[in-house]
Amino acid sequence: MIEAPDEFSHYWVFRFVAEHMRLPSKDDVIAGGPSGVYGPLPQLGYVPHVIVAKILPIGDLSLVGRFGSLLAGLAAVLAAYFLGREVFSSRTCALALPVMLLFHPQLVFVNSYSNSDTTTCALCSVLLLLFVRAIKGGLSVRMSLLIGFLLGWTALTKYSGVAIFPPAILALILSVFIHRYTMQQSLKHLLIVGGTFALTCGWWFLRSFREFDGDVLGTKTMRTLWAKTYNKPLEYKIPLSHVIKDQVFWSTIHDSYWGLFGYVSRFLHPAIYYTYLGFLGTAIIGGIKQFLQSSVRANKFFHKDLLADRQKLVSPAIWMTFGLCVATNISAMVAGAAMNLGGAQGRYLFPSEIAIMALLIAGLSKFGKVGEYLVLALVIFNVLVCFGAFFMLMHTPGYGFTTKLY
Repeated sequence: MIEAPDEFSHYWVFRFVAEHMRLPSKDDVIAGGPSGVYGPLPQLGYVPHVIVAKILPIGDLSLVGRFGSLLAGLAAVLAAYFLGREVFSSRTCALALPVMLLFHPQLVFVNSYSNSDTTTCALCSVLLLLFVRAIKGGLSVRMSLLIGFLLGWTALTKYSGVAIFPPAILALILSVFIHRYTMQQSLKHLLIVGGTFALTCGWWFLRSFREFDGDVLGTKTMRTLWAKTYNKPLEYKIPLSHVIKDQVFWSTIHDSYWGLFGYVSRFLHPAIYYTYLGFLGTAIIGGIKQFLQSSVRANKFFHKDLLADRQKLVSPAIWMTFGLCVATNISAMVAGAAMNLGGAQGRYLFPSEIAIMALLIAGLSKFGKVGEYLVLALVIFNVLVCFGAFFMLMHTPGYGFTTKLY
């Protein structure tokens, strides 16, 4: 646990819920001491961990909980498999998406210990799949109910999941527009999503308001407990401009998104990060290239054929939704860093994990015949880095296979 970021705090919440089958109160959190600082935050990110603890009594809860993270990770990979088939016509690109998630070094690492990031990643991955299907095939009552429920659950996992809300709104609007829903039909689906969302998560925020003296989100209580525990200032705020201009902040996010282990202390070889950056830069160039090539056709379409053939909007709508998800996620990370609610941690990008990987693969594929080879090169490189990181950590003190975690 000393090498798994904040697992002590995650484990405290998971264990409390699993043992008491209720949410912790303010007194419980205070009694939890340093390990209980995550107690005031949404606790439903540990649902997979609690379920596994109830059906898989194989030993100490600290070990069992990690299988909950693996379960959530599997859900994200499955969502990537089906989403790849929806958005890519190339079989290589379609299969590349789940394989990238399966061997993403940092995601593998985070899926290996108890935390709520894995659940947030899984839920957001499933939601993005539903958004794609809604854009392509329209909404049904069942789909609207499911979207509303999963959005509500996401709100109760980890606040980095806010990245999924703007793309949810965009996807719903685009879906009803593309499929020519009447105003009455559109309002029906929006109300179903909104009402289900409110019923799913509204009770928790009301409870938090009462239990934690008006702290609806629980973040103020968490921040106060953390500051007192570690002798930090109770008030902390830096200008957004300072965060945006901080090169170390951005380089740490990039490196820790791909693979930076321990408490941001176990680095891979620098060449690995530069290679990932090279793939990213190439994908961005590919995306710009595709945008410039299609801009003239798009301009003509928007002026003449928009109302006549809205199905031509399906593909742009999907990629706009993915792009907005990533942009919102990054913006939320910058805002959180300015308020000291989250530092430069690549795992905070996992709510848009599936969108990032899809955009990366799509950008690389835009180089004609060379494109698929670039995608294959990325996949192979990623797999090799994953195995390399595994063997590196297996020879590092604090890592290995054990049934006694602390």
